[in-house]
Amino acid sequence: KGKEVTQSAQIFSHHLFQYGKFSLSSRRQSRLKLECNALTSADLDTCALLLQYILPAFDFAVGVSTGGDALAYRMQAFQTVEKLKPRHILIIDDVFTTGASICKERDKLKKKGPTAVIFGAVIFARAPTPAWVTALFTLNSQLSLI
Repeated sequence: KGKEVTQSAQIFSHHLFQYGKFSLSSRRQSRLKLECNALTSADLDTCALLLQYILPAFDFAVGVSTGGDALAYRMQAFQTVEKLKPRHILIIDDVFTTGASICKERDKLKKKGPTAVIFGAVIFARAPTPAWVTALFTLNSQLSLI
């Protein structure tokens, strides 16, 4: 049965929600994978539109290279025209599991601009996020164990 599920996940690998046996970017094992590469341009445009309603003003958006670049590019349309003082920097990632990727990007930015206000946003959170990260969608905690 497990073999069938894995084969099924491979067949439908272009879908957003995948069920099978996966190694996540966080190196954790999971039966559920959120494949944000399956999101269309229109999907990402809609995510950006929704996020701009719930995020504070920002004057610079940067994506985590492992998954946030496409959405960060779209979020640039919602940057303030004037530069804020201090700078308000938005870090974008696609999926939050442990937070390692987005925290690493935050640490890097803090070294470059220690006075900047830095906050993050993700499309999906598989786990609770720190207060500085806003998730557009959050996985039910009962499913985080699969």
